[in-house]
Amino acid sequence: MALTDGRLHLRNRGNSQISTRGASYTLSFSLISSILYGVKFGFSPVYVIVPFLFICLLLVRFLYIRIDLPTILILPALAIGLLNNFELQGSSTNFLLSILGYVFVLSWAQRLSTERVINSALLASYFVASILIADSIYRVLHPQAPTQEMRDVIEDRGQWFYLYKFGTQMFSDSNTTALISLTWAAVVEYINKYSRHVNFYYRLVFPLITLFTFSRSAIVGLAILYLFSMQGKKRLVYVAGLLGSGVILFNWITLLFETDGSATTKLQFLDWLLSAHEEIQTLHILFGYGLGSTEGVIGIFGHNILLTLLIDIGLIGLFFVLCSVLFSIIKYPTTSVLITPMAVTSLSYFLYDGAPFFTMPLALLAVLDMQRYQLRAC
Repeated sequence: MALTDGRLHLRNRGNSQISTRGASYTLSFSLISSILYGVKFGFSPVYVIVPFLFICLLLVRFLYIRIDLPTILILPALAIGLLNNFELQGSSTNFLLSILGYVFVLSWAQRLSTERVINSALLASYFVASILIADSIYRVLHPQAPTQEMRDVIEDRGQWFYLYKFGTQMFSDSNTTALISLTWAAVVEYINKYSRHVNFYYRLVFPLITLFTFSRSAIVGLAILYLFSMQGKKRLVYVAGLLGSGVILFNWITLLFETDGSATTKLQFLDWLLSAHEEIQTLHILFGYGLGSTEGVIGIFGHNILLTLLIDIGLIGLFFVLCSVLFSIIKYPTTSVLITPMAVTSLSYFLYDGAPFFTMPLALLAVLDMQRYQLRAC
């Protein structure tokens, strides 16, 4: 064990850890698979790969399975959502995959040395960056809208940046690209801060991908991420710049507010919640309408994770989700570098009811956090 420049390194792997390259590559592959959606192709490999890896874990290394308190707390929320709407598709599938992927990475990575976990994470990040860059270049070079009517509205309102959000081949739009790039920006910053120096120029890759998604909520999340990553005087300078930029951003949003579809959708969502609360049955208030029910209930997709979960799984289900997130931060404190910016971003953009591209990197950071704690105790 060694502590160098504030970063912990593991020299003695111990007898309980796996040191094979195959196990490291498997971890990298699992992390890469979490982003393999293919919305425009009609097939998403993630729906096959993640369950396959979990089944392999059950068959090959059943004794290695690790289920932590955050996972236990999220299971009642899944049960509530499925009991109300038992359809393993859409939001239900993503919620289930999120849990399976989280348990797989947590169980698999904890058997590897810190060095191998970091190598696996960086290797996965290279592939993820390459995929997102290729998809983003195609999207920017092919501005489009889902329908001609929507394109006409966008052009009439002068909201040109919306045309660069729909050309992605892997996802429904670039907002999902933004969530993935924000997640991996947090992973890279975590590794750079706590474990190993990462090349400065490579640290710019995921932030640049995020900026070119034109997702304002993700850009705010990115600003919060780097606020968490900085210390001392750098943080003070950054906060001053952030406040200055915030004034400009606020004026920009104010100008767009009356015609911005994203803003009006959120207002429509809140208006429905405020006007309909007296008509909602107590059972639905407590347990919701079922996973993936938001669009059917209010007529639009949710754009706020808290309000969407409130409709899908009710107050009791939302309580378990929030407890799971809270205990994740308590048990693995440094994972807040990912949880906090993603939580802020998902208040504006819908993070589905769950997403393996978020929970699997989160499990990776949880393992690194545990290993840091064990090293400090040595």
